[in-house]
Amino acid sequence: MKKKVGLLLIPVVLLAMVAGSISEGFLSSNKTDHPMHKYLAMDLAELAEMPKYDRPDLALLQDFEMTLDPNLGYPPADKLLKIYDEITADKYMARSASAKAATQGDWVERGPNNFGGRTRAMMFDPNDPFAKKMWTAGVAGGLWVNDDFTDPVSPWIKIDDFFGNLAINSIAYDPVNTSVFYFGTGEGWNNADAVRGNGIWKSVDGGMSWSQLASTSDNSEFFYTQKIVVTNQSTVLAATREGGGIYPSTDGGESWERVVSESRGADLEIVGNTIYASTGIFNAGKLFKSEDDGVTWQEITPDSGLQRIEIGTHPNHPNTVYAVASSGSNIAGFFKSFDKGETWSPVTVPPYTEQSCDESTTNDFARGQAWYDLIIGVDPTNRNVLTVGGIDIIKSSDAGETWDLISYWTGACDVYVHADQHNILWRPGYDNEVIAATDGGLYYTRDFNTPIDEGGPNFVDRNFEYNVAQFYSVAMENVAGSNYMLGGTQDNGSHQFFNIGINSTNEITGGDGSFCFIDQDDSNIQITSTVFNSYIFTQDGWENTDRVNVNGAGRFINPADYSSSTNTLFAAGNDNSIIRYVVDDAIEAEQLDVSLDGGQISALHVSPYSDDLMVVGTGGGQVYLLSDINAAPVALNLDNGQFEDGIFISSVTFGSDENHVIVTASNYGVISVYETLDRGTTWSNKEGNLPDFPVRWALPNPNNYDEVLLATEMGVWYADDFSADSPTWVSLSDGLANVRCDMLQYRAVDGLVAVATHGRGMYTSDVFA
Repeated sequence: MKKKVGLLLIPVVLLAMVAGSISEGFLSSNKTDHPMHKYLAMDLAELAEMPKYDRPDLALLQDFEMTLDPNLGYPPADKLLKIYDEITADKYMARSASAKAATQGDWVERGPNNFGGRTRAMMFDPNDPFAKKMWTAGVAGGLWVNDDFTDPVSPWIKIDDFFGNLAINSIAYDPVNTSVFYFGTGEGWNNADAVRGNGIWKSVDGGMSWSQLASTSDNSEFFYTQKIVVTNQSTVLAATREGGGIYPSTDGGESWERVVSESRGADLEIVGNTIYASTGIFNAGKLFKSEDDGVTWQEITPDSGLQRIEIGTHPNHPNTVYAVASSGSNIAGFFKSFDKGETWSPVTVPPYTEQSCDESTTNDFARGQAWYDLIIGVDPTNRNVLTVGGIDIIKSSDAGETWDLISYWTGACDVYVHADQHNILWRPGYDNEVIAATDGGLYYTRDFNTPIDEGGPNFVDRNFEYNVAQFYSVAMENVAGSNYMLGGTQDNGSHQFFNIGINSTNEITGGDGSFCFIDQDDSNIQITSTVFNSYIFTQDGWENTDRVNVNGAGRFINPADYSSSTNTLFAAGNDNSIIRYVVDDAIEAEQLDVSLDGGQISALHVSPYSDDLMVVGTGGGQVYLLSDINAAPVALNLDNGQFEDGIFISSVTFGSDENHVIVTASNYGVISVYETLDRGTTWSNKEGNLPDFPVRWALPNPNNYDEVLLATEMGVWYADDFSADSPTWVSLSDGLANVRCDMLQYRAVDGLVAVATHGRGMYTSDVFA
């Protein structure tokens, strides 16, 4: 069965406007030469031209804005490493009876177990003679193993949710001693939801236990390890982004020496005694080879004007090498050599197949995302059979002269495989079996060599129990004991949860799943969304739906809130505006002007005490009380200039009454938590001992406002003395994971708390019960 998902076409004017408005402040800053600034300056026009199903580029822009340190102009994510060390050293241990009790509140993992998340690292276990055991890792979800990936019900098993870093990008083994494994951390392609790494881990017992290589710990040169390979002389090579280049180690990772320092390291491939290495991530890319175990290197770059270069080699033909390269968002060149790169000839760049299934398009196969998803693989039995992945998987049987589409992200033009290809491997000894790593996890085929005129290969997912989904949001049904929830995910749609524990979910709407809601008085009314102001309403439990769009308004992952008492959805619009949707027989959107001093709403919360009041925050650090929200909203400034300059308000919530408001900011380098008890006349800093990291959501306990939960860049945090001048925060991630958390929700009828994590799926807890 071909799975189809929704298509969202973003108008060109909208993309130009959003990209331009977000980037304006960044590009005017002289505080940094962060690669993101160069990317924004270089690719705004290209961003605006590309209608897409998912937009990692626009998610990048939004998260960069949310988390940058105003004093630096970029997010200093390296701070998370120190925080992790302090957590593991019990610096943030529970210090009171109630805090201790809270830390013992059970987190229940909810999955889903039927789809995955973004995956780049894959490795067949070299110690399995049947080549069934496989290792893989989510870019924010840690390391997993499967004893028989060919079996659809063989589960993936997590290795450790509390490695010092879960952002695993590459994994490799030593061919001389196959009990020695390495994995590298940090997804370094400049997508803003990427988690920064902290070096390389090593196992000497076939993956049973792991330890961090001290030489790479807190070493900025290994914050983003793009690729690891090991030679037939046990030399470990790492391609890294920071510090730039290729680093070999001849002593098992105890020490490293940079040998290729032209640019940021991108890819590594080994065939026989020849090592190929490439550089270039948003700057000049070059290609090199070494034939003496990495001691000396010869440049073999096929052309100028290249950036990221991906390499394809054939295991039995060391002279054969393919190279496909990006320049910014697009494919800059595709080349082949049959003499180890001494001479090159061009390869036809395959086009992107549009929804009409017509290949006559000006877009290349990466469709404007060559910086993000780009991969090449060569058939191990035939050097003329090669495969490339961008959005989809495309195959050539004549060394790149002609191409055939073999997967399509909606299933419309070929068999369904999730969009965004990041890795492709052939099963050793089974040349007809291939597995691909995508933004939606893993996809496997047993008939890769089936000719196109006979139907081509058929891919099926291999994501059972591979819980690395990246959620933005969660909503719960207001029924005691109910397990029904909604959740919106990065690039995997919005899903329905039905059962306790880790279970499969149902994708109810497609695209990038944003905020979602379930009416607390009538659960037949439910809402999901994609991006910007695109909402899908049902009033009969998804028997029928209405889709309402406001083109040109809102943020990529657009903040919203829903009033169950008035059946009204409120969502962020553009500057000085809010969008109101009244759920009735004919749902229509109404864009309302509201005076926010030029600000754009970044967070909002409808008052639980009055149908006519709401509190909103902006991306410029302002907070307003809106009255008369069901007619003509009137804004009253609450922050009174008392917040730090340049902060991004990530959440706002009412507390014990309409005068009590809690505000969080998601930037590094700022005060992250504020409280007012008198409607903004005075504000209190509630940072306490909280580490310097992004705080994305605050959830007070409505039965005891001294208790507050925070969803942060590193798990969930808790205070039971929030009214104190300096609250004491403790980490509640035991039983959860060392993972970014985006949203918390509370169900009053039984006290259940749900958290949407961005890398380890959904969890629930009775922490407030």
